Amino acid sequence: MQTQVSILVPIYNVSPFIERCAHSLFRQTFQDIEYVFVNDCTPDDSMQKLLTVLEQYPQRREQVKIINHSVNQGLAATRNTAIDNSTGKYLLQIDSDDYVEINIVELLYNKAEETQADVTVCDFFEEQKNTTKIVVDAVSKNMDENRCNIIISTQSHACVWNKLIKRDLYNRCSRLPKRLDVGEDNIL
Repeated sequence: MQTQVSILVPIYNVSPFIERCAHSLFRQTFQDIEYVFVNDCTPDDSMQKLLTVLEQYPQRREQVKIINHSVNQGLAATRNTAIDNSTGKYLLQIDSDDYVEINIVELLYNKAEETQADVTVCDFFEEQKNTTKIVVDAVSKNMDENRCNIIISTQSHACVWNKLIKRDLYNRCSRLPKRLDVGEDNIL
């Protein structure tokens, strides 16, 4: 039986953040998750920290895949590797320097199933040094309107880390161009 949700996480030079990220992912209230971590030859101890956190969640160990690139390929290629090594009906891309609410997968999955949506979206917090603000993200039923909103960042944001996306949508689209490591979210 197909896994319902694959969480895809690129790893490169995120030692100060990976523990908080991993804890937030392994604590998810939703259970039918596959975790795909891709080590893009990180030069720091990010992978050791990830493995240490994973030891605290033995119930999740069988759900975790760790893919190691033999040479650094950049973010776009790392996202592609994660997609290619995942099996979930839905994919959720999480940046390894971010963290999520423990029920994000459950809420997004339930909404996707209820509405039969290809993409479900959630709001997010933007944290700066001394401030935190909530950023509202919206998706229109009109695809042309969505494209326009993403390009000018009015109502929908060109990021994948707050969107649960049906695998079929990825399968219909091409993969990210290699070495496109800034703004790659715009293509997905």
